[in-house]
Amino acid sequence: MSPQNPVPARRKQAIQKALLKWYQANHRSLPWREDPQPYHVWVAEIMAQQTRLDTVGPYYKAFLKRFPDPVCLAEAPLEAVLAAWSGLGYYRRARHLHQAAQVVVSQHDGRLPSDPQLLQQLPGIGRYTAGAIASVAYGVPAPILDGNVLRLLSRLFDLDTNASTAAGKHQLWSLAEALVPTDSASNFNQAMMEMGALVCTPRSPKCLDCPAKRLCHARRAGSVDERPVLPAPKRAKAQSVLAVRLRRKSNEALLMLRHPAMGLFAHMWSVPTWPPPWQMDGKAGPLPTNRQLQQKLGELLGTSLTLGPILKRLEHQLTHRRLIVTVREGVMESDAVKPEGYTAIRFVGKNDKLEQLGISTLTRRILK
Repeated sequence: MSPQNPVPARRKQAIQKALLKWYQANHRSLPWREDPQPYHVWVAEIMAQQTRLDTVGPYYKAFLKRFPDPVCLAEAPLEAVLAAWSGLGYYRRARHLHQAAQVVVSQHDGRLPSDPQLLQQLPGIGRYTAGAIASVAYGVPAPILDGNVLRLLSRLFDLDTNASTAAGKHQLWSLAEALVPTDSASNFNQAMMEMGALVCTPRSPKCLDCPAKRLCHARRAGSVDERPVLPAPKRAKAQSVLAVRLRRKSNEALLMLRHPAMGLFAHMWSVPTWPPPWQMDGKAGPLPTNRQLQQKLGELLGTSLTLGPILKRLEHQLTHRRLIVTVREGVMESDAVKPEGYTAIRFVGKNDKLEQLGISTLTRRILK
């Protein structure tokens, strides 16, 4: 393979034919494939980042019902968008989606551009997402490279270059660009993603069922399990956290706090924690003593309080951090709360609807 011609014409045509034929007969029925409007594809692609598709489906349908087009999304308060995203995780995606919708309305008359370069200028849209929107929604022959496609190409071409390096990424993008056909980019790019998800899986790939098995260099070389070449995953830092279901003395309502615009759980609502999210440093050491915690939380919230017994200990995995959470109850001596660092407070009773708040999966677990 030369840099100018990374895939010989006959091999390219054979791969295209094999994948397109397989996709036509075996692709999954997904809601955004039923009506691949640009906005629908965009929302689906953002939701599917680092999230299983079977998890995405219900959120996708509910999100489109609430925000059916970019104009509705742009005009909605950020809190409403985060509430609709609540439980899906990786909330920066929702904030970027909201920001990008405002740009689409103000600069593109409410319609997503079809040019991948213009798409990449929108918040939260990188080269892969731009290529997916352009190819799936508009039929533009733009390359894509997500984790599934990276694995498929690494095996088809038996690539021994580390896929996380600049050289490895360049090689993979060149192959993806060379393979995408001009007349069926939508189906072909979806076929590569689908193949990686269903057949060319990370572990125990179904090589005997692969429509491109005779074209796979890694299968011929016996190196399927060694591709792609990737560095060992970094161990997530652990963080010890106290989360307090803090109640009013007067009516048992729980105190909820809205986080600042930057940092962990930005703009989201949660129960009080120590340390607060902006002070979490990735240290898994023991929490301070009960007296120290009462003092520190009291100073943070601007009120005196009494901590009750431990309700539960749980672990919660974030992208680069593992939270070891001790959940306790507590009672405020006064309702006059003046928290430092948080942007708003709210007292939530038993009959209040939490779905109206943007709360994380972790907070959902704590409130249960």
